[in-house]
Amino acid sequence: MRVDWREVVSGDGALSLVAEVERRAGFDADIEVSIVLPEGARVIEGSTEFVLPKRAGAHARVTPCVVTVPPGVVPETDLVLSAQARGGSFGAHAEARYTFGRASRLERQPAPTGPVLPARFLSGPDSESDVP
Repeated sequence: MRVDWREVVSGDGALSLVAEVERRAGFDADIEVSIVLPEGARVIEGSTEFVLPKRAGAHARVTPCVVTVPPGVVPETDLVLSAQARGGSFGAHAEARYTFGRASRLERQPAPTGPVLPARFLSGPDSESDVP
């Protein structure tokens, strides 16, 4: 699945953002979508929570939510679009943030987890580090 924001600027300078959710081929699960609005933004079409049902088919793209901010307003926090899907043996999460032109900042830097892998797993079987 893929999520993203599409910008639409009206004649009076107001910014509208359209939520896009795309199901990829072979992805057979309901997609639960939620949107977190920053202060100053409002929904003018659609809802901040919806489900794209699996029966919508592969490659189905929906734009059920349009968010707008007044001209000249730059919210202090991001507009967050997130989608989740769960199946009997899998789970998936996708997120798109719209920063309104501010520099993107991560709240918490990602930290690696798990074992340290041998070099041959990272560089392939032809690497010099595999030579005994």
